[in-house]
Amino acid sequence: AGGRLLQGVVRDAGGMGDTKQGLASLKSARSQSTKVQATALRPLVEFTEKADNSFISKLKEEEIPEKLDPRRPREVKGAHFTRVDPEPVPNPYLVGASPSCAQMLGLDPKELDSDEFLQVFSGNELPKGFAGWASVYGCHCGGQWFGQLGDGRAMSIGEVMNPISSHRYELQLKGCGRTPYSRQFDGRAVLRSSIREFLASESMAALGVPTTRSLCIIGHKEQIMRAWYPDSKGR
Repeated sequence: AGGRLLQGVVRDAGGMGDTKQGLASLKSARSQSTKVQATALRPLVEFTEKADNSFISKLKEEEIPEKLDPRRPREVKGAHFTRVDPEPVPNPYLVGASPSCAQMLGLDPKELDSDEFLQVFSGNELPKGFAGWASVYGCHCGGQWFGQLGDGRAMSIGEVMNPISSHRYELQLKGCGRTPYSRQFDGRAVLRSSIREFLASESMAALGVPTTRSLCIIGHKEQIMRAWYPDSKGR
């Protein structure tokens, strides 16, 4: 069990390339981060309004029948993504945040302490410029087609551009609820693994290793039950 968690994950939508290019890109991003801090950090409203969501504007959206629950598990064909909103959480609170990640994105780190930030990155309110979508994909395992997979407990909410370098980043919430690709699971994340992932990604970035970044962890008091935790036995 543990508090319900949502982890703000930042993916480099431009691609890292090989390791040397990735390291050069990361060093460049650090340099750009310093410049952004001095000249172009945005308040949250401006940050979200300037989102440029190329994934959903250029790829094919699933056509959902009017009466169908968009979260219902199903096979999705002929589409790259499904529009779906995060499931709201009560009384979100900040567990941890990365000011350096905010600076890399061009977001003023002062916004990390605001209630508006909590509402946006808990998934309770997607402001103008942001939109929720879950991607569908598949894989081969052991040489066999493994079937349809997808963003089962993650959801993209927007793409933003670094205001100086114009580098593109995809923002994603992890643990923000169910999507059509959640199968029979709840789409949530627990505190223990979320903290581990947050610390690992930010430590790797600090060491110069190309990686996704973690902007924040947001939680609340509702409990998540998992079969492998002792107090979740039988549930």
